[in-house]
Amino acid sequence: MMKKFILLSVIGLISWTSYSDITNGTLPSAYKTQNNSQSQIDINYKKITVNPGDTVLSVVEKINPDKSLSIEKVMSDFKKLNPGSKPNKIEIGQSYNFPQY
Repeated sequence: MMKKFILLSVIGLISWTSYSDITNGTLPSAYKTQNNSQSQIDINYKKITVNPGDTVLSVVEKINPDKSLSIEKVMSDFKKLNPGSKPNKIEIGQSYNFPQY
């Protein structure tokens, strides 16, 4: 009887700690936020007004002519520099921050 109680207690403790770790994570939220804001600061950019026919990639290629660029990195950096803007929905006449490498 005592062995079953101890076994159930250990299983319960393991279940509770696993659930807590999955739902809350192991790092404090202030630490996570600090890392996100730090990555945004490290990106150099140039503010450019979009012309007809421009895409995020074409503009970034114009301001970085000698660089081999990853599309995923360019899109990710554009999103960080322009919160709330989607790279595939840029508007003619609007100014955006484009990553400069």
